[in-house]
Amino acid sequence: MILSNDNTYRGNLGSTLKLDEYSHVEKPFLEQLEGLGWEVFELKMQQQPEQSFRTSFSEVVLKPKLREALLKINPFLTDAQVDELERKITTFQKKQSFRKQPTSITLFIGEYHRI
Repeated sequence: MILSNDNTYRGNLGSTLKLDEYSHVEKPFLEQLEGLGWEVFELKMQQQPEQSFRTSFSEVVLKPKLREALLKINPFLTDAQVDELERKITTFQKKQSFRKQPTSITLFIGEYHRI
């Protein structure tokens, strides 16, 4: 058996064993999440931001999916409240260092933690 991560080389013995991060880390993890009921979006390498609910690849939060999840968990929220939550979760204050930025979990449980 030939060990290679080169997709173009097949050798005389047939298929090669793929040793790449996608096959051994990302794909099994995505399958595990899907098995737990998560909605998984597998996109090709030459993707466009719009295919993943973003306007650019610099966005790390899928805002339409965030809004959908917030309303699913909290159906009583108004549009203004969802807008405010989205802003708090996705916006960092430029004057503070990264270590002093509140994490998303702090936004959700911060008030209860202080009690």
